[in-house]
Amino acid sequence: MSDFGKEQHKLEEIRFNLEQRHRELGVDPHYLDILKVILVAGERLKAKAGNIGDLPGDKPGVTEEDLRIEQELGALIDGFQDGSVFFSEEQRTEIPAPEAKDVWICDPVSNTVSLKAGRPGFAITIAHRKEGITDFSAVYDAGRGRLFSAYRGKGAFLNGQKIQIPEVSAIPPRVAIGKANAVLTEKFGDELLKNERFGKVKGEPQSIALNTLEIIAGNRDGAVILAKDIFPHPASQLIINEAGGRFTNIQGDDEIGFDDDIFVVAANKELHVEILEFVQDLANKKGILLSR
Repeated sequence: MSDFGKEQHKLEEIRFNLEQRHRELGVDPHYLDILKVILVAGERLKAKAGNIGDLPGDKPGVTEEDLRIEQELGALIDGFQDGSVFFSEEQRTEIPAPEAKDVWICDPVSNTVSLKAGRPGFAITIAHRKEGITDFSAVYDAGRGRLFSAYRGKGAFLNGQKIQIPEVSAIPPRVAIGKANAVLTEKFGDELLKNERFGKVKGEPQSIALNTLEIIAGNRDGAVILAKDIFPHPASQLIINEAGGRFTNIQGDDEIGFDDDIFVVAANKELHVEILEFVQDLANKKGILLSR
């Protein structure tokens, strides 16, 4: 079988697993529609990787596929005609009103740098919030053929197969520090990297959602994410939580807000408490004012 044939076979296998899982779980059929669109879009991304660039304009890092995927998902969600609000990174950027009951949060191409360079690490992320609580999410690591999904109270899945975060075995636990460009979080990130409390893990040059999900693969035990980017976080948060971990903002709130810029993620609730208290104590000692 050719490489193309193998890829198509894998894609069909993922679709079959998803359809079977949705029947078993009895979840909203719209979620399967969303996943099917993401799979097709992800295959386009993989085909164009290394041969796509930024669109002309003032906003760097926006490709034709950012806009196309956003438009395809937006049109699908608008067609549900259930009052859903679509909130996305490129053109549908108006922050949803507090009273909005159904909100979809999307990053059509997370980490366009990897996409343009032609290497794995780009992703499509989407999450559905009902009355402020994330009910469903997906992260498609198209370059590696990995579709992560989660359904509140029903578990997390990889290509339709249920997944669980492995037990923490490293001593000390391995914690990745994801630094952003904001002045406050960059300074705080430098302070965190000096710590000797946890083993340090360097993040990969990939989507922040994929770096977070490395916890599921057992490549790290926790993470402190310094990034004010609401679009990928709700998707990876539900997947981590449903796989047995914990993902909160720096205050320890499960409901992450649009203005949050520091997040703590861990393989289990006990380690989450340990990392969270350490980060909060360090911020107090350094006089760094945290979000909210």
